[in-house]
Amino acid sequence: MIFEKLGNLKVNAVVFAIIMAALGVIFVLCPEDLVAALVDTIAIIMLITAVVMVLEFMTAERSTKKFIKLGIALFLGVVGLIILVVEIDTLYVIAWLFGIFLMVDGFLSLINALTYARRSGKKAWWVLVILASLLMLIGLAVIVNPWWSTPKSLLSVTGAALFYSSVVNAIRIIWVWPFERKKGGTDNVL
Repeated sequence: MIFEKLGNLKVNAVVFAIIMAALGVIFVLCPEDLVAALVDTIAIIMLITAVVMVLEFMTAERSTKKFIKLGIALFLGVVGLIILVVEIDTLYVIAWLFGIFLMVDGFLSLINALTYARRSGKKAWWVLVILASLLMLIGLAVIVNPWWSTPKSLLSVTGAALFYSSVVNAIRIIWVWPFERKKGGTDNVL
């Protein structure tokens, strides 16, 4: 039972890393004349995700985790509506969101490196600490954005940062994931 849950977590982590890599590539390769359409698409995806999460909350048992997910859903919905309705420089709002996401992802990777990768017996686990710290700094740089002033350059930097985040997540999956001893005596990654 526990290995089944761990297997599901691993699949979710791999899918999330692939989605972040694809989103990063899309951001980097997006032509300048399609930036506004991409921003609107992101806002619509945020709204759809928020609606699905709220519906999921309404049908599930109540728990602290579910209330946290509801809060995240409401936040995504409000930001998606603001991007679609209010006439502001929405690309900077998205850069802030992804910058905060990168900082949180870097912090979680740092915690995983210090608590799990170090104990897993992997050599060079400290590399994950360095990569996670760099991810937090990149997230801060995306929020502050001092070096890029055009929407295309900001989108490209955000895309490159998301791709880097997926690389760090892939390394984290490799170094942190527990081993299961098979009956034959060989160790295999789940």
